[in-house]
Amino acid sequence: MRIKKFCRPIRMISALTVLLFVISLFAACSDDSAPSSSRQQTSSASQTQSSSSSQQENVSSEPSDDPEDYDGHPYLAEKVDLNGLEVIFAVPNDLVIPKDDSTEINGEILDSLRRIQKDYNCRISSMQIEYGDWDDIISALAAGEEYADVLLPCIHQTADFFEANICADFTSPEISRYIDMSRPWWNDSVMQAANVGGKVYAAAPCISDTIGVASVVLFDKDVLEDIGHESDELYSLYHKGEWTWDALAKYAKKANKDLDKDGKLNGFDDRCGLVGSGYNTARAFSATAGVSVFAVENGKNAVYSLNTEHAIKTLERLNSFFNTEDIFCDTSWDSTTRRDVVMFKDDLALFSFTWFLNLDSFSKNKAGRVGVLPLPLGPDENGGWQKEYVSLGDHNFRVALIPKTVKDKEGTALVLEALAFDRWKLMYGKLDRVLESIEADEQTAQIARDIYGYVTFEADQFLYTYEQYKWNTLTSGIFRGIVRQKDYDVKGLVNARAKEAQALLNKYYGNS
Repeated sequence: MRIKKFCRPIRMISALTVLLFVISLFAACSDDSAPSSSRQQTSSASQTQSSSSSQQENVSSEPSDDPEDYDGHPYLAEKVDLNGLEVIFAVPNDLVIPKDDSTEINGEILDSLRRIQKDYNCRISSMQIEYGDWDDIISALAAGEEYADVLLPCIHQTADFFEANICADFTSPEISRYIDMSRPWWNDSVMQAANVGGKVYAAAPCISDTIGVASVVLFDKDVLEDIGHESDELYSLYHKGEWTWDALAKYAKKANKDLDKDGKLNGFDDRCGLVGSGYNTARAFSATAGVSVFAVENGKNAVYSLNTEHAIKTLERLNSFFNTEDIFCDTSWDSTTRRDVVMFKDDLALFSFTWFLNLDSFSKNKAGRVGVLPLPLGPDENGGWQKEYVSLGDHNFRVALIPKTVKDKEGTALVLEALAFDRWKLMYGKLDRVLESIEADEQTAQIARDIYGYVTFEADQFLYTYEQYKWNTLTSGIFRGIVRQKDYDVKGLVNARAKEAQALLNKYYGNS
C-alpha cells in the first residue's frame, strides 16, 4: 500500500489520525487465500486488449437499457488476471464498500465486489477522507505523489482538479479501451460537461445512484382528487408530451388554498401548488427550457449564454412563475427543518420539487398516495415547448476521476467499468424496493425508469467552486434573485455580469 503524504503540514495530524484509512475488501469480506497487491506488479489487462476490443465492436451501437437483457458484461472478458492489482477509491463515505451487509442492497454490493475481485484477480479498497480534504489531495497530486486510483468528489468540487491538470483523460486509449460512456451504466452528458480542451476529465458511473439524484416532481394524489382531478390525467399529459410548465401551473394554481384565512399564501398554514428548494427549482427548470449558463463545443470556445434572448425570456418567465403567479411557495423552503417535506407529508402541497432519493421518506404516511413525474417541458425558442424531458442531476452527485499519477490506468479502467456495470444492474433492484415501500402504482413505476434516461449534468455544475466560488457568485446568484425578488432585473444583471463570467470561462477553458 502506498504512503499518503500531504503538501500542507498543518493538516497532517488530522489526516493521520482520523481522515484517511483504507478498507480492504479482501480483509473485510474475502477469504485469506486471495493474492496480495503489489504496486510493482504490472497489469495483464493489456493481454486481453484484442479480445475485448473485438467483443466491443460486435456489440450493437445502441445497447439495451434493460438490465435483464444482460447475463454478463457485453464486452469485458469473463476472467482477466490483474496480478492482484489494488484499486483504491477515495470517497468521504461508504459509497464504494458498504460497512456491513445489514441491508439487502449492501449484501448485493458486497457480493458484486467479491465477484469482481475473484474474476479479475484484483483488490478493491476504499480510502475514507473528510469532505473538505480535496484541496490537500489536489496539492499532493500536483506534486506528483501517488494517491488513490479513483477519486469520487461531488461534481461541484471538481473544477479545481481540472485546472490543476492532475486528471487523466477518459478518452485516452488506455482508459477508453474498457470504458465506453455511451453505455447505459454511464451518464454520457458528463462526457460533454467534463470536457475541457477536448479531453474528458471525469465520468459518471452508476456507483453513485444516478436515479437517486434525478430532479423530479412528486404529486399528492389526495390533494389532486380534492381539486377534482385524477392521477391518470397527469400521466396522460406526460405520455403525450404535454406535461409542460403551463400544465403544472394550471393544476398548482387550483390547489392553492388560504386555509388560515389571512388573505395570503405564506407556506406555513396554507396549501400550496408547488413547494421545494427555490434555487434548485429555478436552476432545474431553466434546464428544461434548454437554457444553460454557457455553451461549449468539445471542451472549447466556451461562451456565456445567460444573456441570450431565449435565456432572458425564460428567466423572466421563471421570475414571474415564482413571484406573481401564485404557483410556487418559496417560504416552504428551509434547509434546516425542510418545511417543504413536512407540508407535502401533511397534504399541504400538490406538487413537490425534489430528488428521487427523497421518495422513500414518504413511505410511512403517504404509501399509495404519491405519484412521480419528470420535470415539465420548458418553452423553446419558437414559442412552443421542448420535445424532450430533462432531469437536471443534483450537483452533489459523485463523479469518478483517475489521477495522472496512477501507474496502471488500464487495469483501473477495467475494474471501474466492471463496477459501474454491476452497480447499474443493482440500481434497479434498489429502485424497485423504494417503489414498493411507497406502494407506487404501475405508471409511477414506469416513469421512474424513464427518468433515468432524462438525467443530465451541465458543465456549469463543475465550476461551482471555481476561483474561490467567484463563478458561483456571478451565476448562481442570478437564479437566487429570480426566486426571491419580484420584478427582478434579469436582463440588466445577466448583461452586467457577462464580461466577468466570460473572462472566467476563457481562463478555465483556455479560450484564445
